[in-house]
Amino acid sequence: MDVTPLGKNASASKLFIIDDCPTLDAIRFSTLCAVIEATLNAGDEVILTTKDTRWTKLKKPYPEVVDAQLLLLGKQEQDEEARWTQGDETLERRMSKGEANLRLIVGYPNDAAKAHKLFFESLMDQEITSSLEALSLIMLILERGALYELNSYVETLDSALMRDLEHAYPYVGITPLSPLFSCAVLSEQERFILLRRHLQGIRMALGVFESDELLVECLLDHLLKHDRLELATQLACGLPQMSKRIRFFDMHAASFLYAGKPLALLALARTLPREQFVSEKRKRAVVLALALIGEVEQAQRLLHAPSLFNTEQKRNNSLSEYSSESDIDLFPELNEALVYILLVGVESYDRAYVGSLISSCVQKLGNASFRALDRPRFSHDLVRMLAYALENPLKGFKKLQALMSSGYSMKENLFALCAFARMLLFVWNDRLQEGAGKEQDRAGIFDKLKEQEQDMLKDFEHMMTRILARAATLLEPNSIELLLFASAHLLFGARVYLFLNDAILSRIQTLRESLSVQCRTWRQGKQSDNLLVYCDDESLGQLTSMRKKALRINMFGRFEIEARDPDITIRAKVRKQLRLLISLLAINAGREVSRPWIQQTIWPNSPDRNARQSLYSMWSLLNKSILDREGNCPFFESYPQSVALNSALVETDTQLLTSICKRLRYETLDIPLYEKAIEMIEDIYRGPLLPGDETAEVVASRKQYHDRLIEALVNGGEQLRKTGETALALRYFRFAFDNEPTREDVCYLLMLTLWKLGRHGEALNEYFVCRRALVDRFGIEGTAKLRKLYDAILADAS
Repeated sequence: MDVTPLGKNASASKLFIIDDCPTLDAIRFSTLCAVIEATLNAGDEVILTTKDTRWTKLKKPYPEVVDAQLLLLGKQEQDEEARWTQGDETLERRMSKGEANLRLIVGYPNDAAKAHKLFFESLMDQEITSSLEALSLIMLILERGALYELNSYVETLDSALMRDLEHAYPYVGITPLSPLFSCAVLSEQERFILLRRHLQGIRMALGVFESDELLVECLLDHLLKHDRLELATQLACGLPQMSKRIRFFDMHAASFLYAGKPLALLALARTLPREQFVSEKRKRAVVLALALIGEVEQAQRLLHAPSLFNTEQKRNNSLSEYSSESDIDLFPELNEALVYILLVGVESYDRAYVGSLISSCVQKLGNASFRALDRPRFSHDLVRMLAYALENPLKGFKKLQALMSSGYSMKENLFALCAFARMLLFVWNDRLQEGAGKEQDRAGIFDKLKEQEQDMLKDFEHMMTRILARAATLLEPNSIELLLFASAHLLFGARVYLFLNDAILSRIQTLRESLSVQCRTWRQGKQSDNLLVYCDDESLGQLTSMRKKALRINMFGRFEIEARDPDITIRAKVRKQLRLLISLLAINAGREVSRPWIQQTIWPNSPDRNARQSLYSMWSLLNKSILDREGNCPFFESYPQSVALNSALVETDTQLLTSICKRLRYETLDIPLYEKAIEMIEDIYRGPLLPGDETAEVVASRKQYHDRLIEALVNGGEQLRKTGETALALRYFRFAFDNEPTREDVCYLLMLTLWKLGRHGEALNEYFVCRRALVDRFGIEGTAKLRKLYDAILADAS
């Protein structure tokens, strides 16, 4: 639900837009009615878009809630709508169930709800009396993603800058256009007309800005003051002056990392040329962002790139960069050692080398200037604590206790806890490896430690619980908490869920989900010709043999034609038969499809002559729907007796999935490739092939791809179980079972894996999910083998 308040000032009436309101239960429905009634009684206006027909049955005083839509239609349109829906049995049936499609409710036009018109009109009614109000209005429009509306307001922004902003938009992680905007069919000209009469007032308010540059800088400051980092980055990515983008990067890198928003930082880094990253500080920020977003392999390759950390002189100079007063606020001493230990991973690094880095760090800090006393003292205490922990964790813990009682800020204490936990994982890495393949190991490495070390971990547990509880009240959710939790999970196992309260776990889960979304967005659009290319791993890129092509057709869970080239124009909305034609060509990508077979599949009951003529018409429409820069359609090929997809220009999600499944079924891959494979599958397979299409050929292909996917996931998961990669195997079995809950073999492997990880409750729950699915589909309850596993897990849990 999206609620947007707008108004002239605090005393004037406001327009509240409740967009896409769901069907609420009786109590919540009554509560929302009361809120809206109070809003209307206060003199404000409300627009509500919904599929819940109970709103249409409400009487006065709710005209603005439902009948506001009628205000957007002329009298003739209202009469036509009433006549069109009169006596419609489908409408009556749907309304009797309490929900209907918007296009079937009187007062809504057939194409879409047009509440956004009133939204724009309300913007024009506002009186702008200061540059601050003008900037707030621009920020609102920019936040909605309506960049062309922003341009129409100020009309001074360079068109090239607007194109840069549009290009940067998908990579910054800003919420897409709300349904209120996307449901509309306003042309660009109509939008400009709506805003034109309000343009003069905003020009007068913005008269203090002599150029686009000053306006954008002021808008950047305005966004940052309101803690809108993503929106500010969207503007910064489009700044024509590279020096200003670099300055923005240097000033806000720490804020992005701390807030758990690496995607925005990487999006900004992509706009900078490689030579701007000769600075160790900037490179390290990118390394940390890559590691935080989940690209650990890329982070390691970038860390070890030839130009990075390759001379002793650079090692000696690396710390001095972070000792200056202009250093980023959060990680003032992130030299090589801390990058290794905190984020990039510690499994494959040499203990002696990390020890030498920390020793060098201690020496440099001892010689550092103490112009700013607090930061060097914290840096000194932190690095000395890590040096003691590397030698003896018990001594290191004593230093940590001393650091915690030295009066440092909550953020610094949290950072010190995280650094100590990561160092413990580095020191005890051999013990982690020893227990990796044991079925009974579900308690981290705690049980493998000596008595003194266990006592130390218990004290660390109490300290961590206390600090995290205080941080939850004093700090915003941040990436340090997430890293500390991930480290504690390896140290304590499932016990970590017992000594952390629900509020802390909820904060951590929210950030994990946010990072997961950012990771998917990054991987979908990370092809670029800039800084990060030289650290890409070619072997990972070869998991699928296809390169990025101009056009992509997606059919799993939806039908979507994605233009990768900005010069490609998709003009017409794809109709049902045209969609089926494209789908048949995409399913048969790489080979020609005979015209008679196409005709028989799409028009099975039509005479040959009529079907042939229909195919000619459909092919003509297809060639007018998707055009390149020259106005041609080279994406589909026609031959005397056949048609085909041009595989040189078009790729399909079915080809990508087939390529990945083939390797999972017939090859043994490296662990990074298994990680990349499941990430790609989760992104590609969003549901059955072309859901809702019951054409015989589509149904057969749907089952074929589904079965191929399940077999590949089971085979990949089994290979990972054999090598002790239980957590990664769980992702494979989980995805397979979510898409096929009636497969007992998949359920068995999923339950076994969850049992090994100590998640008894989830394992037992999956048994009932499978049994219900079998009863619903086949009328059976499953085999005794699955029941025996259930009994064994139940006995172990009790």
